[in-house]
Amino acid sequence: SRQFQVVSDPQWNRLVVGEVGRGLAAFDGKGTPAGALSEPRGMAVDERNRVYVADTGNDRIVVLQASTEFEQVTLTPLFTVNGLNSPYDVAYSDGGTPFVDGDDALLVANTGRNEVRSYALEPAGARETARVGQLGSGDGAFAGPMAVTFGRDNGASTPVAYVADAHNRRLVELR
Repeated sequence: SRQFQVVSDPQWNRLVVGEVGRGLAAFDGKGTPAGALSEPRGMAVDERNRVYVADTGNDRIVVLQASTEFEQVTLTPLFTVNGLNSPYDVAYSDGGTPFVDGDDALLVANTGRNEVRSYALEPAGARETARVGQLGSGDGAFAGPMAVTFGRDNGASTPVAYVADAHNRRLVELR
């Protein structure tokens, strides 16, 4: 078995990629249709080797296809999710059915708007399906959502999501 890793490096506006125990390379997006990355932060990966990157400084999510040949990893932009404000983290859900299209989702901690957005992943890109949040500390409010993840059970995603709400110092459960 071989393992590859992708690490975000927001200080240098790049992703560092490579096979574990082998050489590393950098991907900064320059010269690609998606353009240069700016402060890439949280990432998620799906079972088809698509990497979802919170491109915080560009107010978008960049979706990349990871391809491997020998010890080399190549990242190719597929599409972007625009219209965000300082997205800080992303989470991928297989909808409880790994390798089955049609129920996959992406959750985004849209930190600059103190909200969480959900997107259905479709062949042509992502379609927003829901959003929750405003500045505050009560139900339906956040003050700096910084991290998101989906629950897991028996190797598949559950419909429960968790949000780290930084300034309210709490973990929020979303269904």
